[in-house]
Amino acid sequence: MNVELSGEGRRFVGADLGGSRTRVVVMDAAGLVIHRAEGEGVNWLTTARSGVPENIERVFARALDGQGRRVAATVIGVAGVLPFEEPPTRAFRQMLLALDVTHDPVVMNDLELLFRSFAGWRSGLAQVAGTGTIAARFSESFLTRTVDGYGPTLGDSGSGYWLGREALRLALREVDGRAPRSGLSQIVLHHLTSLGLIPSSEVCPDHVWGIVNAIDSGPRSVVADLARVVIEAAARLPEAMSLVAGAAAELTGSLSALDPQPHESLVLGGSLLTHDNPLSAAVMSWADQQQLEVTVGRDVALAAAELAAAEIPSRDG
Repeated sequence: MNVELSGEGRRFVGADLGGSRTRVVVMDAAGLVIHRAEGEGVNWLTTARSGVPENIERVFARALDGQGRRVAATVIGVAGVLPFEEPPTRAFRQMLLALDVTHDPVVMNDLELLFRSFAGWRSGLAQVAGTGTIAARFSESFLTRTVDGYGPTLGDSGSGYWLGREALRLALREVDGRAPRSGLSQIVLHHLTSLGLIPSSEVCPDHVWGIVNAIDSGPRSVVADLARVVIEAAARLPEAMSLVAGAAAELTGSLSALDPQPHESLVLGGSLLTHDNPLSAAVMSWADQQQLEVTVGRDVALAAAELAAAEIPSRDG
């Protein structure tokens, strides 16, 4: 028997690969977190279907810290893995083998990981809203139906990318003269200037194509990160609150399409719904009106590590 995979020497890995951030947790047999690592996110649908990107492998390497041979089980949730399709287990197996992890990981989409981690084998609903968004119904933890999650071009309505894109559209309309100037566009342009994407936050028609080129050539996270700017401005700017209200209507509309029933479980995840802000408050208020039992999944990577440990029978007795 491999001594490193017995008793207290075992390690359990949980990973939450979102559209903007990747988080990996390594836990010991006693349930204590040994290592954490974070890095850039990934969307399997749009950027990684040919294999695990190197930046993701580096995050796993930092978390494992050379202890891959001690890992007994791994559970990975990945944004952009299509519901009902075969998960990319082989790609992650190859990546982990290079890090001395010898077992097959359990790989699923991030929504399934969220629900199974926080609702177990119950039936109910789940929604992730971060860079992208998707909602789903589960029957005894098995995914049976989804709404949205179609990516930034066709869907993800109410997501961080959606909010950021709407703010940018408003800013462009103001810059080129189609709309009156507002405080929100000034905040958006100042944010882009602080990132070095445009040279000046001055509202000037000459800057239109500089803004467009900066967004088109940058990662999706640049647009999605503007959601935080919009949400923070919502308390003082009506145009920002209007965008937040629109995002809330999109998210609750997705959940409504799943025909929620009183006293069902609803698990919420993703950066927009796991922090106190006007958007999460609006979704929580809607859920209260529907008499849903809400759980907020704030540390999905840790929950995934705990799920990995629960999948391995105890070898200590």
